[in-house]
Amino acid sequence: MGGSPQRYKRDFDRFGDVIYRSFPPAKINITLDLLNLREDRYHNLETFVLKIPSFSDSLTLDTEGLMGGDLGEDNLITRAHKSMEQTVGKELVAGWRLKKEIPVCGGFGGGSSDGWAALVLLNEAFSLGFSHHELVQIAIPLGCDLPLFSVDGPLWAKGKGTDVHPLSKRHSPLWVLLGVADSPISTEEAFRWWEDSGFEGGERTKEVIQWWETGDRRERCVHAGNDFERVVFPRRPELAEVIRGIRLTPVIASGMTGTGNGFFALYSKKENAEEGGQSLTDSQFLGVYPL
Repeated sequence: MGGSPQRYKRDFDRFGDVIYRSFPPAKINITLDLLNLREDRYHNLETFVLKIPSFSDSLTLDTEGLMGGDLGEDNLITRAHKSMEQTVGKELVAGWRLKKEIPVCGGFGGGSSDGWAALVLLNEAFSLGFSHHELVQIAIPLGCDLPLFSVDGPLWAKGKGTDVHPLSKRHSPLWVLLGVADSPISTEEAFRWWEDSGFEGGERTKEVIQWWETGDRRERCVHAGNDFERVVFPRRPELAEVIRGIRLTPVIASGMTGTGNGFFALYSKKENAEEGGQSLTDSQFLGVYPL
């Protein structure tokens, strides 16, 4: 993104001078192409990402430090808070309240979305004045997925996932069915399985971007796909079975999202999405959401 003048979306509520609230959204990866392994041990990748604004966590900041409890040292909100304090060289007294809706380790990016929202809220609540580009630079060391939430709407990400390019928003209504399988998958596991497999990744993302930008978004996107399915499905057959079943319905695109046990199915009609959801158990079904 370099020195882009792009601004982050100020999507939060303010209550007086001390309470700020944001709703960090989930994301889905319509594609995830794993390319070469870099010298820094990260993988180069390409991915086409959609946000789900109506499926979100709720994050509240209190500048008097009276709200909430300890989120834990490893929580990305805590890490974002400490990183911001280190950057400005002073303590930023703040309490946090997090209401989780996005499943942990589902591949929906909930933790990263929370972390980005925390940086934005701190920047606004304490009038720190960081630009979009500066906030992204603070975010990258916290996790490669945080920049995915630094821009609004559909996007194309490449490199480690931190090189993010906004795409056009949809012109026709779409609906997404979201679900989660029973067996969690950690990012570390998924990448280890991939590295041990010797597989070569696909290159679908540019085809899907062309479909998104110029094609009929009501028609099936034949190039959608996630390379991790090749190593996850043999180890998580219940996840494979659910996704293969969904692909028998009139979906536009479907599959794993990210490296987790979450999955999505994109439809042009709400009734088709709801019908697809009827094949899921109560524990698997997360909801049907507009895009």
